[in-house]
Amino acid sequence: MKITGGSFGVHGKAYVGQDNRLYINGAVEKSFAASEVASVNSEVNKETKFSVFSLLIGIPMLMLVGWLVFGPMGSLIGLVIAIAGSFYSKKTIKADVLFHGGEKLAVEGWNSDIQNLVRFAATK
Repeated sequence: MKITGGSFGVHGKAYVGQDNRLYINGAVEKSFAASEVASVNSEVNKETKFSVFSLLIGIPMLMLVGWLVFGPMGSLIGLVIAIAGSFYSKKTIKADVLFHGGEKLAVEGWNSDIQNLVRFAATK
């Protein structure tokens, strides 16, 4: 998991090792047992954006294909598909970890990594 903030800096990696310890390699390197974790809060942020570049590429291609296959109505269908296809979403999964000593850790990672972190904290 990528470290994004907290008591250990804003860069680095954190992972749950096979020996059931949380290893943090940031500005400060440290490891924690599950009993030292006070809480873990995780969240998923989904952000939808519009890509003008994708639209500018998609309009001529899809309108031409639509025109060749279905005529003028196909061109209109191609335009609608190009506009709808220009939206994209980005999903980030984040977790905030609070330790009994008052230290904090903010990480971002894959769903499986965050799930391992939550399971790790639950094995007190």
